Amino acid sequence: MSPREEVPAAGNPFAPPAAVLTEAQEPLDPSALPRPAALQRLVLLTLGFLMPVILWMILAMAGAALGSRYPPHQGTAIVGAFGTVAPLLVFLVYLPYALARMHRTSATLPMRILGCRFVRPDGGRAGLLRIVVLWWLPGFLLLVGPMLAGLLFLSRPTAVLGSLVAGPLLHLADTLTSHRASRRTLRDQLAGLVMVRP
Repeated sequence: MSPREEVPAAGNPFAPPAAVLTEAQEPLDPSALPRPAALQRLVLLTLGFLMPVILWMILAMAGAALGSRYPPHQGTAIVGAFGTVAPLLVFLVYLPYALARMHRTSATLPMRILGCRFVRPDGGRAGLLRIVVLWWLPGFLLLVGPMLAGLLFLSRPTAVLGSLVAGPLLHLADTLTSHRASRRTLRDQLAGLVMVRP
């Protein structure tokens, strides 16, 4: 049965509302919508990787410029604060906003920039928990895990450098799996998501 919308009767503001039948909205068919190509997914990966790096560089340069105006012991503390504490504070402030936007739009910030969003394979809305836990978290661990393992458990500089490169390469390999006919990465399939461009 089609949903009903209650509207007041025309011409009489005191009349009881009349039921007007409206057409039910058809479910979204993801297969009928365009999906981002591998190159566009690569741009998303680059944006997602570079945005926090650029933010950290801006804060670090601001700390270095500000710290140069103070004596060495105070300047070092300022540079350290801008290089570590300030990015953490920015992240903690931005995180609730990002989660709220992701809950409402089913998209991360880089995806919003390119006009993409997630849906379920049946066309339903992608929930926040599915995006964060099943899609974003594995990608984060894939990117940062080898770096942390190299910094914590390896001592040779070449091994540490290799671990720093391994994370982005693994992330890139996952992104390039979207070149298949399904246009879905392995993480998309793990999370049960389809990235579309409505």
